[in-house]
Amino acid sequence: MKIRKVKSIKNIGSFVDYQSDSQLDSFHDKRNIVYGMNWCGKTTLSELLRSISEWKYTLDIVSKLWSSPWFCIETDSNDIKSLSPNHSNIKIFNKHFVEENVFCKDWAVPILHLGKENDELQKEHDKLIEENKSLNDQKIKVKQELDTIIFIKDNICQEKAKVIKTIIWWNYNKSNIENCFDGWVFTKVTKSEDELHQLKITINNSQKAILNQRRIDVTNIKKQYADCDIILKKNIINKIIQWLNNQIEPWLKAWLDIHKGKETCEFCKSTISKERLIELEGHFNDEYDRIIKDIDLLISSFPELSIPLDESANFYEDLSDRYIQEKQKVEQELVKYRERKIIIIEELNNKKTRMNESLNLSNKLFDFTQIESSITEINALITIHNQRTHDFDESINKSKKQIELHYVSEIYDKYFEHKGKTKELNEKIENFISKINDNRTKINEITKKINPQAIALNPINALIQRILGRDDISLIPNSYWYQIVRDTNKPFNPSEWEKTVIWLAYFINKLIDQKTDTTDIVVFDDPVTSLDEQIFYNIYGLISSLEWYQIFVLTHHFQFLRLFIDQLWLPSWNKGTYFRIRARHIWRERKSDIVNLEKQIYKYHSEYEFLFKSIYDFVEAKRSNPHDVIDIDEWYNNANMTRKIIEIFGSIYFPKDNLSEKLKRCLVKADMWSDHNEIYRFINSFSHNNSLQTISLFDTTIYTTNVRSVLDKVMKMIQEINPEHYTEMINI
Repeated sequence: MKIRKVKSIKNIGSFVDYQSDSQLDSFHDKRNIVYGMNWCGKTTLSELLRSISEWKYTLDIVSKLWSSPWFCIETDSNDIKSLSPNHSNIKIFNKHFVEENVFCKDWAVPILHLGKENDELQKEHDKLIEENKSLNDQKIKVKQELDTIIFIKDNICQEKAKVIKTIIWWNYNKSNIENCFDGWVFTKVTKSEDELHQLKITINNSQKAILNQRRIDVTNIKKQYADCDIILKKNIINKIIQWLNNQIEPWLKAWLDIHKGKETCEFCKSTISKERLIELEGHFNDEYDRIIKDIDLLISSFPELSIPLDESANFYEDLSDRYIQEKQKVEQELVKYRERKIIIIEELNNKKTRMNESLNLSNKLFDFTQIESSITEINALITIHNQRTHDFDESINKSKKQIELHYVSEIYDKYFEHKGKTKELNEKIENFISKINDNRTKINEITKKINPQAIALNPINALIQRILGRDDISLIPNSYWYQIVRDTNKPFNPSEWEKTVIWLAYFINKLIDQKTDTTDIVVFDDPVTSLDEQIFYNIYGLISSLEWYQIFVLTHHFQFLRLFIDQLWLPSWNKGTYFRIRARHIWRERKSDIVNLEKQIYKYHSEYEFLFKSIYDFVEAKRSNPHDVIDIDEWYNNANMTRKIIEIFGSIYFPKDNLSEKLKRCLVKADMWSDHNEIYRFINSFSHNNSLQTISLFDTTIYTTNVRSVLDKVMKMIQEINPEHYTEMINI
């Protein structure tokens, strides 16, 4: 399989919404060189290519690293889309290759494994040994924890059993509690303090006698009320004495009694006509006398209300308090009834002197609702009392059981929490024992398989010497491991760049050994990082010799790129294709894309030439169009390039100084010290990878910075220090 083009990438690293255009060259069958600055997306591209070959990696890593990742890669057979299984065989040299193929216990004494198979076996062997030690330690720890949990659980049951023992059963113990929990489906019972108190009273009661229900009959009283109401509403009116008030009527009746049959008034001696006496006597006729008699009869026959009630001692103790409450309510209502009776009798007596009025009893009658309710409650208590007497033994046992369940329920949660932990810990111990036994079997099998001669070291050492151009560093076997030595037999801790050389030699050796396998594509992700430029050509030569693969070289190093470009003019050279990954910041978001390597880059012989000319052309372009808007992306790129120019140019004159000191001394040398703060602020603020995330895009001090002026001053500084150099550079 050959890759032809990366058609689209979305939401993967800095490739936010990349879509290839029609102008982009297709990938070459042999060599493809991709140039790009650090952090532009080269490693992201290599990881994307890795995901094509490693389906598990795609699922486990790509989908976790990025949200909703998507890509589409065109090959000579079909389009490969993200998160779809495929079987492409791609070998990639990057940090992941080193992590997965080179293993060292201690770099102070660099003994290492090379190759996944042997190292995985040895690592698995050591891992199992350590795992068994850890498992055994964990088993001991869990057993101690289990013993503690069992002790706590037993102690909880024992303490609660003591409480229950003092109340209901003299021989109650923790086994009874465990049987209570484990013997049936347990339901928690929670009693209030009052309920628990009543249960304790119940189990201490003696059997009581049967009690009779209480009855209250108010039929006669209500009939009496109705008769009273009828009498009080009667109205006797005489046309002659209608004007008389209530005070005169009794006096008049007494006067008539005195003067019956007489013609002369005993008080004033006036003559009383017979007609006048008849008229006055008509007021006190038979109806009047009948009403008076009825009133007297009602008063004399007004019924008493009496309800005989038992003493509270006749009830079971837990019912006694409730009975007393209801009895008191009945007694209070009887007092109210008597008070109402007195009021009604007074009203009947008033009627005797107010025959000409209709009186109303509606708000003076006694309400029987409360007394009837209390009698109902008392009868309910009597029913409970009598039932308990009937079922006395059964009731005692039920109450004891409720007390037991209440106290046992108090430790229900803790008991089952500890019981659950006990079960869990026992299972853990059994699991530890099973794993330890399984590991012992695996350790024995692995010990038989480890092969100390898995890798031939001579080809690797030859490649190391070819890359370095000398033979003082090599690998030698050491039991199941390999050791890095200097001068044949001196173990040493190699530098980072020396390690890179060894890993690269091992990688290329694997490619040479496996050139007949199914590998189609090889990717080198920045293979010369941290290496001296003097060995670039050796690495370039090794990569170029891998003619049976489609090669992708991703690099940020211009001089390494230049090695490939310089060979384009050789007639026998298989030219390949060249690309650049750009990373642009668009409103705080870094977006990468893949473009053809710009033609003007081909004519530069060093990175310094490329950077210098880019800045110079930018300044001149802005000089011609001073009102053009400079976007944030240009600030970021120009600041990075300016920083690199100052580092390279300053190193010619002040090789030992850092960037800040180089800038200071160059400005002093050019007699431009007054411009230091403006230049330093520009390169320091905008040349870092995260600068656009830490600087507000609405900071007015940023927009007031004259970018063209800063870059113009840097060019002027170089011109002032070395005019001849400046002239040569602008004429490239």
